[in-house]
Amino acid sequence: AKEKGFSDAYIVTQYEINNESKSLIESSQGIRQPSGNKVYTIQLKAARKPLDMKEFRNIEGVKEILSDDGFYRYVAGEYLSFRKARTALTPYIKSGFGDAFIRELNLLINK
Repeated sequence: AKEKGFSDAYIVTQYEINNESKSLIESSQGIRQPSGNKVYTIQLKAARKPLDMKEFRNIEGVKEILSDDGFYRYVAGEYLSFRKARTALTPYIKSGFGDAFIRELNLLINK
């Protein structure tokens, strides 16, 4: 993977996978809320080449971010809590962006 350009790639153990899965399940059930100064956003799409912004004409405030990995990421909204982002996700999915998901905005723009 490192030879293919994924410089941050590393091998994980089954223990690490199980623990990460558990924390994702807990956060989706509202048991554990991420803390700190994180800002969350909804990623609508990603592409190797820039997309026509008309594709997002029905979505207000879509931003295009060129990431270090060469992907153009299209995100909408900024949420100070994971819970608020999770609430905001459903309308995007219903608007035709079925692959939309929550991601930490700080990680996209502060690299």
